[in-house]
Amino acid sequence: MTTILMAIVVICTSIPFSAFAALSVDLKANGQDSLTLANSTSSFDITLNQTDAVSCQITGPGGLSSGFAIGSTMTIAPGSPSYPAAGGSSTFTIGCLDAGGASLTDSVTVNAPAAPAAAPTIDLKANGSDGPVTVTSGSAYTYTWTSSNATACQTSSPVTSGVTLAGSGTVNPGDPFYPAVGSPVTITITCTNGSQNATDSVVINLSPGGGGGGSTPTIDVKANGQDGTVTVTSGSSYTYTWVSGNATACQMSSPVTSGVSLSGSGVVNPGDPFYPSIGNPVTITITCTDGTQNATDSVIVQLTPGGGGGGSPTVDVKANGSDGPVVLQVGQTYVYTWVSGNATACQMSSPVTSGVALSGTSVTIDSSNTAFYPTLSAPVTITITCTNGSQNATDSVVIQLVNNGGGGGGGGGGGSSSSSGRGSVLPGAISAECPWIHDYMRIDFNNDPIEVAKLQAFLKVFMGYDYVTVNGVFDQATWTAVGAFQMAYRDEILTPWGHTAPTHYVYILTLKKVNEIFCQQIIPLTPDQQNEIVAFRNLINIGPARSSGQSGFYSKEGFISKEGYISGDGSGLGTASSTTTVIPQTSTTTVPVEVPITGNKGQISTGLAAALFTFPDNLKDNMLCLFEFALILIVLYILGSVLKDVLYSDLPENAVKRFLAKWITISLGLLLTLIGAYLLKEFCLLLPTLIALVASLLWMSFYPKHDSMRSTTKSWTTWNKGPAGATVVDKKEERKAA
Repeated sequence: MTTILMAIVVICTSIPFSAFAALSVDLKANGQDSLTLANSTSSFDITLNQTDAVSCQITGPGGLSSGFAIGSTMTIAPGSPSYPAAGGSSTFTIGCLDAGGASLTDSVTVNAPAAPAAAPTIDLKANGSDGPVTVTSGSAYTYTWTSSNATACQTSSPVTSGVTLAGSGTVNPGDPFYPAVGSPVTITITCTNGSQNATDSVVINLSPGGGGGGSTPTIDVKANGQDGTVTVTSGSSYTYTWVSGNATACQMSSPVTSGVSLSGSGVVNPGDPFYPSIGNPVTITITCTDGTQNATDSVIVQLTPGGGGGGSPTVDVKANGSDGPVVLQVGQTYVYTWVSGNATACQMSSPVTSGVALSGTSVTIDSSNTAFYPTLSAPVTITITCTNGSQNATDSVVIQLVNNGGGGGGGGGGGSSSSSGRGSVLPGAISAECPWIHDYMRIDFNNDPIEVAKLQAFLKVFMGYDYVTVNGVFDQATWTAVGAFQMAYRDEILTPWGHTAPTHYVYILTLKKVNEIFCQQIIPLTPDQQNEIVAFRNLINIGPARSSGQSGFYSKEGFISKEGYISGDGSGLGTASSTTTVIPQTSTTTVPVEVPITGNKGQISTGLAAALFTFPDNLKDNMLCLFEFALILIVLYILGSVLKDVLYSDLPENAVKRFLAKWITISLGLLLTLIGAYLLKEFCLLLPTLIALVASLLWMSFYPKHDSMRSTTKSWTTWNKGPAGATVVDKKEERKAA
């Protein structure tokens, strides 16, 4: 027994104990199974935790392949081929063997942070210098800026405004960017990449100027090219001009107080605040300065009554273009106008007492205007008197009201016009919905497709732009046609804003002109609209538009002007030397026409009714639309027939259920088609689908009478087609009897 125990001990001690150990491998980076570096300059250590491994081999990016000593550490530093690239990762894999030849692998991944964004830069110069820069009084200067690694730039001095990433601007005397003697201007621009900013500035100083007496400012004001006292004939216009030298700013103190440009001109017509009256001359006084010295000049304009028999004042008052009496049907509207000659002032004495302009057009008068609208028993007389200060002229027009009656046409409603040509209205074209369009529209707006379709119909039918397609989308053809329309009426649409090129934006004056042509009536501007146009015209007259996309009047969407979106270089902007803004609207009787504007871009939503009568403009598209409608009807009819058979058996007690299942399915399908056609702008499907839906609902509502209808039809069929003496048997009645 002892011998056996000794043998067992010898055998057990001869077996290696490691034969029962398990091989394990755990590769780590900085002690972690997955490592993300804090920055791109940090080194990291690769270590191995193992059990019973006798040899190991490590592989990795950059061609790494080498033995890995048990218990050693591998350090990977920036610049190593195995170091992860910015924003990338490196994966290291180790394989180990134990004494028995078994193998095991493990991996670890190291991630590198993304490279930091490059810091933005900005370089601002004036006249090519980093400054300070000194310019001579009266001389212009140019400033430029360039940036890099930036996404947006902004000026913070002397004004706050978004600017482009690079650009330039020329600054003339009188500009907000122009310095004064002793008051330098600092231009500061800051650029950003969203997280980092860069700022640069340049200082511009002004010297009084040199060369003898050249530094003293001068100003010369003339009327009709003359100094001193100038006499004009009553009713005649005159022109005043002014030119300054060695000045940085000018101001008018009489007859109004207003800043003006360093030189310019203005045309004054009768009725203008600058126009004199007999015995009351007007003095125009302008003072210019260089910041330290001033110069002032004046010119006096006086008025004579006129001579040669042609100086007597005249006035002509009309209603709907007629001297009257003008007869209206109940509910009709009218427009009155007046024009004077050789007059300095006009006054209305009936139906109200009010000063009026020397000529003008009223708003549309309807029954809500109780003062100007006649009644059946009391006509209205509009009387205006004009004067030149010593002589008067008076004219009147009578407007009467009669009951609607018969088929005859009463005059005075402004109803018919058969004139042809561009912008004319065809007989019967006047819609009860006037104004015709209500929205402000632009190619980059989320426009109401109904309003766009109405605009396109006007451009195509009334203006003759045949290339326009009525599709409800403000496309390139519509954009082109709007520009052509604006140029055709540039004096009424573009000139009042100060534009010389089309803007392709349907705004206040474009919308006004479209509606006036369509409705055959004058549509006046509201006071707010007039003020907006004057304010914008004055704004662009402050100084020339800066080139290369820079201006002091940027908004978040770019350089925004009224009546259009002006490109970065300011194209389309005109400069005017006159301080007098002319707006094609001269009425002192202001009853605003409401133009409802809602939405974040000036759009409004109109009803479905306007879309019901929008159809393709060619036979091919009409046939395609009819094919689509027929296909929809066939599909819905088949679907209804299938559903009634699936839901209910063909038994007499299920007759009503089967009928309703079929026609409710068809009606719901037509309703969904109607909604889908409107949303998808398939307007040609709207009217036939609506008719089919109404017919389907009527067919369902008359179901209780279907039996009598069938009986009538059956009797008629039997009488017309049945052979003599034959008996016609209804199969369903036969089945019921069975």
